[in-house]
Amino acid sequence: MRQLQVGVDDHLVDAVASLLTELGAPAIEIVDDETRSGADPGAAPTGRAEVRACFTAAPGLEARAAAALSALFGAIEPPPRATLQWHDVVEKDWATAWQERWQPQRIGRRLVVVPSWRDFDAAPHDVVLRLDPGMAFGTGTHETTRLCAEAIEQLDPDGRSLLDVGCGTGILALFAARLGARPVVAVDDDPDAIAIAHANAAANGLADRLRLAVSHDVGVAGRFDLVVANILLDALCELADAIVRRMAPGATLILSGLLVGQLDAVRQPYTARGLSELERRVRGEWGLLALRNARG
Repeated sequence: MRQLQVGVDDHLVDAVASLLTELGAPAIEIVDDETRSGADPGAAPTGRAEVRACFTAAPGLEARAAAALSALFGAIEPPPRATLQWHDVVEKDWATAWQERWQPQRIGRRLVVVPSWRDFDAAPHDVVLRLDPGMAFGTGTHETTRLCAEAIEQLDPDGRSLLDVGCGTGILALFAARLGARPVVAVDDDPDAIAIAHANAAANGLADRLRLAVSHDVGVAGRFDLVVANILLDALCELADAIVRRMAPGATLILSGLLVGQLDAVRQPYTARGLSELERRVRGEWGLLALRNARG
């Protein structure tokens, strides 16, 4: 097999990973500040990530990949700092090394995300989720996921309803359900993400605690005590009306998936609809905004 390693600023990881998947990579791994911190908790953040993709060797492979990446990077201003390296790898060695790299991830005070192939001795207060990181993305490793999970934990969702907009693997909804939130509803516009979230809920014995739906416009019934949306700036702005309509009186909204410099931009459409800012949290170059619905 041939492995391509693409070094980029971490905000470009999803775009690069998606492109390499479209080019036929059956296995993709992301190595970023959070995954590196598992081995060295004291490491300073770099803001850089490496997307590692494995391909079956074929004539013209390297030229096709280089051309596709060149087109992607050429559409971005300012031009990104990117590096490309090719290596020969043995398929068995790749799979073994990939699994070995994933260790249990602690998030906040209580949440621990544990891959299914790892043994883990949980402390009495630990809230354990068994989630296998997909080769195209990590599970609970990104700063925004951690910020949201920590905020949910501190808001104590026990007995409160929660809506997760753009749920992805379902990690935030599952964590809230483990902490006692009910009902928990999670939506995503990607049917594949909902399928993964279904599988993760079943693997953790939480299938009866979550309602999952494919939705492009938060098209679910009800109003919720807590709403979390860890998606991108444009989507958060476009969905402001739909999200605010799903908030109960006094509800708290957690918004992330945002660079620190985007917090003011996302604040405006929500405060214009009557919400008030509660707090901001920052980790590295990523941020979280919490707001409250003061009206009914």
